[in-house]
Amino acid sequence: MSEIAARAKAWTVDTALPLWVRGGYDEEQGGFFETLNFDGVGDGTANKRVRVQARQIYVFSHAHLLGWSATALDLAECGVEFLIDHAWSPQDGWGHLLSARGALVDSKRDAYDHAFVLLALAWYYRASKDKRALEYIGRTLAYMDSHLWDDAGGCWFEDDRRSLPRRQNPHMHLLEAFMALYEATGDRGALDRARIMVGLFQARFFRRESNTLCEFFDNSWEPAAGIEGRIVEPGHHYEWVWLLSEYERLTGEDLAPARGALFSFAQCYGREPATGLVYDALLDDGTLHQASKRCWPQTEALRALIARRRDGEDVEAQIAEVTGNLLDRYLATKTAGLWQDQFGPANEPLARNVPASSLYHIFGAFVPLIVD
Repeated sequence: MSEIAARAKAWTVDTALPLWVRGGYDEEQGGFFETLNFDGVGDGTANKRVRVQARQIYVFSHAHLLGWSATALDLAECGVEFLIDHAWSPQDGWGHLLSARGALVDSKRDAYDHAFVLLALAWYYRASKDKRALEYIGRTLAYMDSHLWDDAGGCWFEDDRRSLPRRQNPHMHLLEAFMALYEATGDRGALDRARIMVGLFQARFFRRESNTLCEFFDNSWEPAAGIEGRIVEPGHHYEWVWLLSEYERLTGEDLAPARGALFSFAQCYGREPATGLVYDALLDDGTLHQASKRCWPQTEALRALIARRRDGEDVEAQIAEVTGNLLDRYLATKTAGLWQDQFGPANEPLARNVPASSLYHIFGAFVPLIVD
């Protein structure tokens, strides 16, 4: 194991997981905290997004499978029970937002949320073999097919309110979830669903004329009007590089040209020259649109580099740079095991708390770095 991978493992296994196992769950009200302060204390007043509950279930289920925490599976089970008890509706589908105590605040059925619930249940089933996970996977897919399926678009709507703009992001995470379902259950139908998402990527999201990933669309899946349709996020370019690589691993299909194009654009335009930090947003001609730098695009850059390494490229120096930026900038908090979630244009810290949602990204990037 390289020195930088050993540092990432020490942070993850010895520091972050114990802190989040100990302090990330709301023992009084149930569910995972939405945020912690920089002393590691959870905010017991904040609403709880369903997607964040699901992300934490994924992390703790995967940590259990890796043998990195003796109590992680118990916590994942508590998270699953909280979701079923509070977020699953009698009309089917998962609500969008819960109060701190678990009351439904927003009943919107959001495809992004459903993607993460499927991801969580897939990994929880792998870790526990709990048949409830299979039951609610089936219920979730049935709800999505009957209430969110878009016949004209050949995919799923963003939510039950048919909100605009259409977005690539929920579909990217559905690809992730369907691949996880296939690996957890062996169900070829899950891989067929993943293939739908890759087809949508090839037909709509990937803009070959600019080698970019379009974020926002109108109802006909054409880029949204004005600046909105020109916004691209380097972090999502990197994220697709990783997910398409995983899809190739499962199917044997060759998506290397698209992966290479996305990676090259992000590498060329998406990083701050002086630091190598990944910007939050650009325009499709490479112009800087948002000079802040969240934590998660750095983690996706790391996963994309690991995918390139699997292709046989020598990217060790780049992996060390990106991982070093994570460990020495974002994760270098006074209370170890937390993170500064965003830096501004002058690399000044912007986050006032620690969003639990980012643990999914950090853990998901460090795992292949450590175990590959």
